[in-house]
Amino acid sequence: MKSILKYILVPANAGSFHQKENEEAKVNIVVFQGLRPIHPAAWQDMLSIPAVSLKIQAAQAILKEEDIRVEGYPLNLIDYSTGKIPPLSHHTLTVFEHPMIFLTSLALWEAKKPPCDGVMGFSMGEWTAAVAAGCLGFRKGFLTIVKRGMLTSQAGGSSLLLRGPLPIKRLRAFSAFTKDVWLANISSFSQGIISGESEKITAIQQELGKSHRQLKVNPLDIGGAFHTPAMRNARKELTTFLRDVKFRSPRVPLILNATGEPEENPSEIKRLLLRQMTARLYFPRTARKLPPSASIHEIVVPLGGRLTVSQFINDGKKRPRQLSLPKRTAIAGQSA
Repeated sequence: MKSILKYILVPANAGSFHQKENEEAKVNIVVFQGLRPIHPAAWQDMLSIPAVSLKIQAAQAILKEEDIRVEGYPLNLIDYSTGKIPPLSHHTLTVFEHPMIFLTSLALWEAKKPPCDGVMGFSMGEWTAAVAAGCLGFRKGFLTIVKRGMLTSQAGGSSLLLRGPLPIKRLRAFSAFTKDVWLANISSFSQGIISGESEKITAIQQELGKSHRQLKVNPLDIGGAFHTPAMRNARKELTTFLRDVKFRSPRVPLILNATGEPEENPSEIKRLLLRQMTARLYFPRTARKLPPSASIHEIVVPLGGRLTVSQFINDGKKRPRQLSLPKRTAIAGQSA
């Protein structure tokens, strides 16, 4: 089988939190990826992996039990993975990609069982990390990511991928000058995303091509203006959906993008996960705080040649600051 699946597993450093005081603590961080534009045909390869197939089948049974529908059509992930896509008029393919990436990431993590002293995620991958850490059970976590995908996929908007040395202050000013356009995502010092209303994004693409020739500017088919105020209504509805859902304390440190710090308070974890829907994602801050000795175990789904989170981390750690993780029993891949 010719697989386009990649699983990056950086060899783990020996040791754990329980070391002598004069020894540098070495930790294993499992990283879950966020949303990526993936052609539906790529998922056929995923289903050939037993762990992924079983996880998606289990999730599909939940969708059937809950009678989850999109524009009247049953949300069928197995059909989607074989190219059977209903004619949706108000939702993008994000409605399928959200749960598919979530399920694939969890399945690979549970199958590979990399050593784990802490977890983190990039963008929607934070929700996967929260489930991996035990803050939510699998069923509720899955239904939450399905709801998030449905809400964000109908919020509208477009995005531009910027690659090259980022003049961050200029880009902030540039986007702030244009109404309903935002610098939404700073993945690293050499990659970012501007998001907003589709017509204005097209105009900005042309303008940036003239004024910032050092940047490579391309449309990004992710189906919405993520991490911007354009997602206010989606955030409000997801907050309502989770109103009576109690998060649990993480079994291992959960490092959040909002602060770059591990968070243990369940209520604060819930608040920050909801906040990231409308807040700019500034990933270098998180990367700089990771321990220099950290081994990164990244779950990677097909990316079409795009940068991985591991590369964002390496870029961001050019100016490292030590992050102190609380002591906690290390776990291997498992989800409640």
